Amino acid sequence: KAFMPAILAFLGLLVIAILEKHNVKGGVLISIAGISVLYYLLSGTTPTFDMSQIGQTFKDFGSIGITGVFQADAWKRAFTGSELGGIFSAIMLIVTFCLVDMFDTIGTLVGTASRAGMTDKDGNMPNMKEPLTSDAIGTVAGACCGTSTVTTFVESSAGVAEGGRTGLSSMATAAMFFIAMFLSPVGQLIPTYACAAALIYVGVLM
Repeated sequence: KAFMPAILAFLGLLVIAILEKHNVKGGVLISIAGISVLYYLLSGTTPTFDMSQIGQTFKDFGSIGITGVFQADAWKRAFTGSELGGIFSAIMLIVTFCLVDMFDTIGTLVGTASRAGMTDKDGNMPNMKEPLTSDAIGTVAGACCGTSTVTTFVESSAGVAEGGRTGLSSMATAAMFFIAMFLSPVGQLIPTYACAAALIYVGVLM
């Protein structure tokens, strides 16, 4: 049992590779679902989830997320220590996140565009300004809402590999994430090493 997580993760990666070799759509999802079922069969455990936790997501969003930016205590804690030291720390954090987000986004955009065949003859992505502006707006808006960073992720290459080329695929993904908020306890049924194979596959696409 000690080696079962590693074996299942490797098996999931192998399934993804085989399905992708044969151009089977949804190969990543098929692998995750199959490895999850196999895990419960081999471990003999019964899948359980607590549906009472669904409302907690929205409660946290209301009390900590979007309203948190307007609470005085949140700003007070943001500038800890002496006033000058707190402001300097805040500026350093802003500059650091700005640089990290910018270079991360540029790298992801170029890599994803290359995968989608949307680069020019020199390998450059045309019209880079528009997606960078969209990413910047999403990052700021997400921070104000208390969510994790809303930015361009290299995992998008998995969607591109499945045929996603336009903003419609992103809108469909956003709609699925909205539904997932109501089903977050159900998502806990999927073991982490079933998703590990998908992450390794995405790393290969990089």
